[in-house]
Amino acid sequence: MLTRDDLLGHDANKTAPPTRLHVAAWGGEVFLLDPTAATYDDWSIFCEENAGKPAPWRAKLASLLLCDESGKRLFTADDVPALNAWRPDGLVEVWKVGLKLLRVDDKEIEAQAEKSAASP
Repeated sequence: MLTRDDLLGHDANKTAPPTRLHVAAWGGEVFLLDPTAATYDDWSIFCEENAGKPAPWRAKLASLLLCDESGKRLFTADDVPALNAWRPDGLVEVWKVGLKLLRVDDKEIEAQAEKSAASP
């Protein structure tokens, strides 16, 4: 049986370096965090709270994952309204990779995002 020390020291539980992503819409590269359990929980809570209604899905995900090269987040929850006012092109690119990083393959979340994008 694995001990506490085994689990805390296990390499599989450590985050990977940020993922470099070329965002064509923005004409450059950004970094995306390797999500932690806390990041996944933040995303899950946001999804539960906004299920079935328009919400800034792509902006929220970008705020959780965009970071600098060292892994420091660039945005906070307070920045989501500003991010949500951006043109969607770059956020869509971040969205596609971000869902893969979160290991989310939930068609319902994608459908909610499409509804949100279609809402005025």
